[in-house]
Amino acid sequence: MTNNKVFNSDTELLLRAILVLSKFSNLNIDQIAEIDFKVTYGRHFGLSDENLHGNNEFDLQEYSLRRKKLNDAIVKGVLQGSVLYKEQHKKGFVYCLSSKGEMVVLDFNSKDLYFKEYLDNLNRIQVPAENEAVHFSDNLSNKLWVKYFEN
Repeated sequence: MTNNKVFNSDTELLLRAILVLSKFSNLNIDQIAEIDFKVTYGRHFGLSDENLHGNNEFDLQEYSLRRKKLNDAIVKGVLQGSVLYKEQHKKGFVYCLSSKGEMVVLDFNSKDLYFKEYLDNLNRIQVPAENEAVHFSDNLSNKLWVKYFEN
């Protein structure tokens, strides 16, 4: 099955994962997913004034599906040779960039506004602790419920 969509396609998710891994290394999939989500929806997490993917009432609900699709994208990156993996006892698989992945980053158009804003947000974020990243989806759900049931 071919993915003809541009937004949140395997290719787009892999490119953003490569950007995350260009800044941080040895991250597990949960950490990459949380960082990417916070960077693209930076307004919700105090990283920027605007969300890179716009504002809508369901944006925070996107995380679970994006996390699953990101895993598929990372596998694609490993198979293509742009992402390397290793197994660590407690973290499971962790990922870093290969030299091919580093070349992909160098090929990004540094004048592209999305790229610049993504990197700006990425430079404002810290790597989440492993236990925080595992529970990020639950924390988002709690945030959603509070949002809908506040007075």
